[in-house]
Amino acid sequence: MPAATPSRTALELERQERLIRRLRRRLAEGQGNEGGQAIPALPLAPFRRSRYEPVPGPAPATEAVAGADDRELVKALTVAPGALCRSLAGAPLPVIAISVCGLPTIRLETELAEIEEQQTVSRNFLPLLLTDDPEHLPAIRKRGWTAELLPREEELDACPGAFPVRSLLRSRLRLLAAQWRVVRFVDRGRRPLPLPETVVPRPAAVRLLYFKDYGRYNPYQRLLYAAMPGIAAEPGDIDAALALRAAMPPDLPVVFHLHWEEAVYAAAASAGDAERLRQAFLERLDAFLAAGGQLVWTVHNLVPHENRFPAVHGRLVEGLVARAGLVHVHNRFSARRMRARGVTGDRLLLLPHGNYDGLWTTVPDPDEARATLGLPGRTTLFGLVGAIRTYKGAPALLSAFAELPRNVARLLLAGRQFPPLAIERLPAAVREEILAVDRFLGEDEVALAVRACDFLVLPYRRTTTSGAVLLAFSLGVPVIAPDLPAFAELVEDGGNGILYPRRRRDGLRDALLAALATSPAERRTLGAAARDTARRYDHGWIGRRLAAAIRELARPATVPEAFSAPSA
Repeated sequence: MPAATPSRTALELERQERLIRRLRRRLAEGQGNEGGQAIPALPLAPFRRSRYEPVPGPAPATEAVAGADDRELVKALTVAPGALCRSLAGAPLPVIAISVCGLPTIRLETELAEIEEQQTVSRNFLPLLLTDDPEHLPAIRKRGWTAELLPREEELDACPGAFPVRSLLRSRLRLLAAQWRVVRFVDRGRRPLPLPETVVPRPAAVRLLYFKDYGRYNPYQRLLYAAMPGIAAEPGDIDAALALRAAMPPDLPVVFHLHWEEAVYAAAASAGDAERLRQAFLERLDAFLAAGGQLVWTVHNLVPHENRFPAVHGRLVEGLVARAGLVHVHNRFSARRMRARGVTGDRLLLLPHGNYDGLWTTVPDPDEARATLGLPGRTTLFGLVGAIRTYKGAPALLSAFAELPRNVARLLLAGRQFPPLAIERLPAAVREEILAVDRFLGEDEVALAVRACDFLVLPYRRTTTSGAVLLAFSLGVPVIAPDLPAFAELVEDGGNGILYPRRRRDGLRDALLAALATSPAERRTLGAAARDTARRYDHGWIGRRLAAAIRELARPATVPEAFSAPSA
């Protein structure tokens, strides 16, 4: 079997190490570095000094990060080219080396945004980013920062015995510490590195358990928690939260994050069973809070979609209002309703539902999506996609669609029906224009179905928060929806979709007719506006703000952020 070929990064490390050894020999012989040969550096974007003014004060000492031999070596080397060096030459700010090795792209953006926010506020340090992924470089450089590309773990493992690559990695990090006058290292990545002794460990994360976990059916929680820095989130019920709180040191925060509170009594067969489950849950919750835990409650629906036990749910909500340290709502309508229940001040946090960007690596073209589904390319396609439950008003959509002229549109019903729809009762001519896929859809299938549609139709009877609007907008598809408050805050009639009066008998039918009357150019404009709307609801800023609120809630038990540079 042929020997593995060393990677380009590993060969570059070997060349730099040879240069270091040669220069050390010259230093020992008293020759210095007359030729002025520099250790190569990556081409770097200009540093945006206009945004971060230098802080007066003496240059930071390098004794903490470099030994005597390294300091002499740095004196013998010319300064490597790059924006960070120019900034150091003109304004001696402390340099903090921050490792983001091993981070996926969606998490990288969150970390970089947090670093940028900290730098903007403090204005007293320069970041040097350490990464092992070339795809990280554009996101780093667009902020005007310097990046150092390190070899990946698999690259190190690919060349065992060829040369001491791991030793070279340690030397590279030690040299960077001296070369850039690094005052400390911060580990924000997922890959352990042999960082110098000046490493500042990653701040202890807030441990968060969330319930109910609907990750199998809904990517909302996965996207949200991936964008929340400083929060270590995992699924778990109140018993798991109690056990975790008991196992953790008292000074480390533990948070129980409740979603879709009706899950507390979902297993109940009767109102009596539901009441017993409610009482048992609140008793355990009280024990968790008494032990130092915190409750965060995200209100997805003011009333459950299938409200089997209204009285029990009302008492549960009263208990949560009295106990929650933070109540998170998605829109102004929900905020007004929660204020009326007594949730005010810092306890109430209004942050919108995020979009679905980053969920799919590729998004199908509408024509390709239709071809995959076996649908004609030019006929207008209306769609209702996802679990088709009673509150979504599918029977009203069938009735309105049946009143349209024939051979001008198709209707796609994609998702498990709860209960099954009476499509067989429709006239044969109408049934021929309906494609029903009555089963659970995977995430890729959802994207395919939505992208195939000209309009996603959401004839809901009631809703507090609708991820379906953001799903359609994320895929560039306009929606048709009633003027419920939750929809009216997102959908602009004639801008990114069509709103119809929910109390008018023919409102939905007239909205479908209005959609049929739009031209291809008008539909492209609606789709582009929908996509622009989705961009405003990025999980990056939503997750950062929710994480900040949760950290503030648990502040008495948290450690300070690690980015602040030490005083000169």
